[in-house]
Amino acid sequence: MFWGLSLDPAKRYAKVVDDAFHISAAVLDTTSVTDDEIIRVMVEVEGYETLICNLSKKLGILQCPLDLQFMEGSRIAFYTLGGAKTPEVKKAENKTPKKEAVTMNGTPKQKKPENTPAQDRNSWIANPKTMKIGGMKVEELKVGKDQRLKPGNMVFMYYEGRFPNGKMFDKCQVGKGFGFRLGRGEVIKGWDMAIVGMQPGGKRKIVCPPKMAYGERGAPPDIPPNSTLIFNIELKTIK
Repeated sequence: MFWGLSLDPAKRYAKVVDDAFHISAAVLDTTSVTDDEIIRVMVEVEGYETLICNLSKKLGILQCPLDLQFMEGSRIAFYTLGGAKTPEVKKAENKTPKKEAVTMNGTPKQKKPENTPAQDRNSWIANPKTMKIGGMKVEELKVGKDQRLKPGNMVFMYYEGRFPNGKMFDKCQVGKGFGFRLGRGEVIKGWDMAIVGMQPGGKRKIVCPPKMAYGERGAPPDIPPNSTLIFNIELKTIK
């Protein structure tokens, strides 16, 4: 069974992988590009961006074989640079990791309509406003600009932390902000996971269940055991 995901310009298609799958190819839709355009197909995995291929009508690069494996639980996004439409992700359902083909055609190659499950296609979200990450609800309030935050970066943030009843337990909204190195366990697990991919000036609202915050022990005296925490955060700078 196969299905396709067509990527439009200026959009990122993101998801948390629920079943391991394989991408086998990218194909250019020649009706949607000019002769001189070179389309760069990009993938982002856990905050790291990579160019996976270039496609060009003028240069005769109409398709590109790929061998990309994505594992369950990975946070990934596909997008293009250059213009026009891009990938269509096609899955093959079987007992082995699923195969997908990335094509530059907005219409999947169809054999039988029932072979394209709507729930799979809809799981790819264009420029998502609300995401589910590690059991957390993460809402994109404002998209920033420039460099994307990735593990290992030093980051400075403004934040406000509240309980579900609205009571504030902590905040930092002055100076250069609260600083830490992302992905090193210097903050709660929810922060290390939920802010990957943000850009300076960006804002997110994060609802952290206890397991992504302070768990059964809490953080006495301010945070009781098994507390759900809600953070409004703003990324100030990345170093």
